[in-house]
Amino acid sequence: MPNPLPRRSQDLTELLSEVYDVDRLANDPRTREFLEAGERLLCNDLLRDAGEPADSGGKPPFEEVFAWLTRDRVVLDAKDARVRRDAENARPAPTPAAFRYRWRRQAGYLRDLVIWALCPRMERPRQIKYASRIIDGVNVGESRLPDAIAEITAEEVRVLKEDHAFRLQMIIQATLAHDSRVADALCRIDKTHVEAWTEFARQSYAKLGLTLRDGLDFGQLGCALHAAGEGVMFRAMLPRRPGHGAPAPADLLALLAKALVIATADWGDGKRLDELLDQLVSLR
Repeated sequence: MPNPLPRRSQDLTELLSEVYDVDRLANDPRTREFLEAGERLLCNDLLRDAGEPADSGGKPPFEEVFAWLTRDRVVLDAKDARVRRDAENARPAPTPAAFRYRWRRQAGYLRDLVIWALCPRMERPRQIKYASRIIDGVNVGESRLPDAIAEITAEEVRVLKEDHAFRLQMIIQATLAHDSRVADALCRIDKTHVEAWTEFARQSYAKLGLTLRDGLDFGQLGCALHAAGEGVMFRAMLPRRPGHGAPAPADLLALLAKALVIATADWGDGKRLDELLDQLVSLR
């Protein structure tokens, strides 16, 4: 099962649109208890490994993505968590009435829950600092660029594999992106991560004395690196099959990253990428 859920410290006033009296209740501990309870249930039922049964005893229905995540289940989980975490707490236990006071409609709670679950993905990816240190090693001659790329991609795979919010994002993006509030959150995530990888690519190329081919920019390269990581991890969620000889996720991401560097770096020939492709075909 997934690791314990991360704690969040940011102000939720602007993130939660469905809470009644949001200015007063968005950051109230009871509000967080209900959201944490719902997120635990999301992880328990949606973030299972292949073949692992759901705690609920069955799969969520496809007709209504979160129909299984009822008010009663959320309140019960919040109560159980209170007992496990702080049995001596003098505050009253979470109740259905307290839930209904905050969210008049279950759909409103589910929408806020999705935004809450995506919050960690809105932050700058922490693996960027690690990747920058690895490139610094190449710059001073301590390691080879192929080895550095392998280290960076292995860390990216490890971090994303352990990231609950990333796995939920994949599910939510595939099923609920039509909702305007969810779409805004997903766009914020994409912007943050693309900008981070764009900055990393620009700084790394400068450290290594590389420039881009004419017609390309670092925004494109940053987006391509981010998309490669997400795409590889989406494939990594597939259950392993006997005889299915797909490369390991880290090896596949390393291959894509190396290909991007080779394709985008200017080798001094002054040619655009399309011209090189035309040249390849003409050499047959």
